[in-house]
Amino acid sequence: MRLLGTCTAILAALVACPGWAMDSCSGSYAATILHPLPAPLVVGLVIGDDSPRNVDLAARFKAGMQRAGITVSSVSNAQMTLRVTVSGREGGGNGGRPQQSGAGFSWWNGGADPQLPGQSEFGGTRQDAVPMTLRLRAEIRRSQADPVAWVATLQCAMQGSDERQLAYDIGTVIGRAIGHRVERKAF
Repeated sequence: MRLLGTCTAILAALVACPGWAMDSCSGSYAATILHPLPAPLVVGLVIGDDSPRNVDLAARFKAGMQRAGITVSSVSNAQMTLRVTVSGREGGGNGGRPQQSGAGFSWWNGGADPQLPGQSEFGGTRQDAVPMTLRLRAEIRRSQADPVAWVATLQCAMQGSDERQLAYDIGTVIGRAIGHRVERKAF
């Protein structure tokens, strides 16, 4: 009877806390710790482009990290830098060569996005529905002058066009991995 009660309690806990799914991007990530991180850890996100849109996207990324339990502040004892590339196929998947797309990711890379061929100077939308692949590298250092203490890589196929949700979701994935070694893991 006691075993049945315990199993029921575990099952109820599993149903109440379903696994987190990332609807904006599906793929995998890995992380490794190279040097000890400060304790308690307070992460500052390095943002090279402070336009309102990029600040908003960075705030969504930080909110995702906070959801994962990471303290994020402008007064920090560790700095996170991000590098991202987005690629897909030119011409709607008709065998064109891979293209890099900056579609909304300059806040990660600290500057202006590269422009796609045929895209307006003012950032028109792409007409093809080809999935884009996002590759991200996150590094944490105690300061910009220090060696990398923790690094993660993430690769996923983007789903949908909500870049705010994408920033939040990736912030959550990266936040959960900070300070840990993670062998290639799907999300």
